[in-house]
Amino acid sequence: MTSTLSQRIRANLDSGRAEAFETDGRWVSWPQVAAVAARVEALLQEMGIGANTAIGLAGRNHVWNAAAMLGLLAGERCVAPINPFQPQERMVADTAKLALAAVIVEPEDLTSGEFEALARGAGIGLISLGGMGPDDAGIVVARDQGKPAPDSGQTAVLMPTSGTTGTPKRIPIRFDSLNAANRDSEVAIRDFGELDAPAHETSPMIQYSPIVHISGTLNVARCGSEGRRLILVEKFEAAPWVDIVERHAIRVAGLPPTMMKMLLILDPPPERLASLKGVWSGSAPVDMSVVKEFEARYGARVMGNYGATEFCGPIASGCYEDRDLFGDTKEGTVGRLRRGVVNARVVDPETGEVLPAGAVGVLELQVHRMGPEWMRSSDLASLDADNFLFIHGRADDAIIRGGFKIVPSVIGDALKRHPRVNDVSVIGIPHERLGQTPVAAVEVRPGPPLSGEELMDFLRSELVAYQVPTEIKVLDALPRTPSMKVDKAAVKALF
Repeated sequence: MTSTLSQRIRANLDSGRAEAFETDGRWVSWPQVAAVAARVEALLQEMGIGANTAIGLAGRNHVWNAAAMLGLLAGERCVAPINPFQPQERMVADTAKLALAAVIVEPEDLTSGEFEALARGAGIGLISLGGMGPDDAGIVVARDQGKPAPDSGQTAVLMPTSGTTGTPKRIPIRFDSLNAANRDSEVAIRDFGELDAPAHETSPMIQYSPIVHISGTLNVARCGSEGRRLILVEKFEAAPWVDIVERHAIRVAGLPPTMMKMLLILDPPPERLASLKGVWSGSAPVDMSVVKEFEARYGARVMGNYGATEFCGPIASGCYEDRDLFGDTKEGTVGRLRRGVVNARVVDPETGEVLPAGAVGVLELQVHRMGPEWMRSSDLASLDADNFLFIHGRADDAIIRGGFKIVPSVIGDALKRHPRVNDVSVIGIPHERLGQTPVAAVEVRPGPPLSGEELMDFLRSELVAYQVPTEIKVLDALPRTPSMKVDKAAVKALF
């Protein structure tokens, strides 16, 4: 049965429009994207790899990687994004564990020879996207005979998760779920202030989350199915971002908290961002002082956005209508639950009892595009009477210090009240007598030297004694993942 998503992608691949992906200031056309997608499909067929198979893809924000992904989805194959920001042996190990029919990588992934050895030994196809164009076959290692290709059924993407609903894992996202997420996102983007016009006539999207991240995958899929133009950048940098917004008169863009702070530090003239009507700020709670400064300086409204891989995108977000209706009375919300997309409840983490409006507990969700089952997240949350969602930290991040429960965000919020602190990561580390103690890594703004001891002295007037960290490390920059979230594993390694 042909999926609606695949049909929509094929229609855009055949559209002939001149602008599909922009990279390094140059547009790649839909015919160019279609040619690479067709070449990847032809190579897979030459290797005897039929439809409904799982194909690995190095998840970088490169134009031919995005084109290959659209080709796989158009051919009703399953995409398994491989994290390229890890050592090659780990990339190879991930590929081997997934038992894929083939894997699509880039020349830089082939330097050790491990992928070629895996392909020959495990009987999987190998395609390199280096320089791939309509007449470039890439590098192909033939599959061994006799090994059946995995059948993905109706799975569009085998997506790695970050652990919102438990231990990080891969979850299957169906074609119909991905299609529904694309349509829901189109509604949301107009709620944020985008023009009500055909998608290919609206301002482009900017993508800096890599394809291996759920937002990167969703953006490429939306580009393919809705015909949106997409600007691919390898990482967020404030000055180039301003150039892109000004050059394309972009109305709506994603701007997570860390990036918003970077932009405020750069301090571009407001007229350079005059086109912006709204920015959505997901991935982490936003410091309201930063929001107010951004809105006052640039006039664009900052609206919340909450989602996860397990939900196949956002399930709560802000919109112009709600801001006009409620003003700033919902300060700190990540958004309102989207009607027709999700049911939600907040429960007691021990008893499972559903808690009343305003009470803090563990968030449980029934996301209609993913199925009828209720999913328990790892987020501490509250829902008010108007269905606005507030996130209060992670239930599994709670630190138990000698019997006292400490929510890391309480310490983080206190540290952010110091005028030199830009961002914070608070974690618990083992302690022989107390069980755990809190420690903090702090990213500071430029200025005179600032010590961890000075920050602990500051906190003693802000917190009760058991909440004060036992150690604070002062850094010029917190370690971050490619999607600019704080890398908790790297923070833990500091201690």
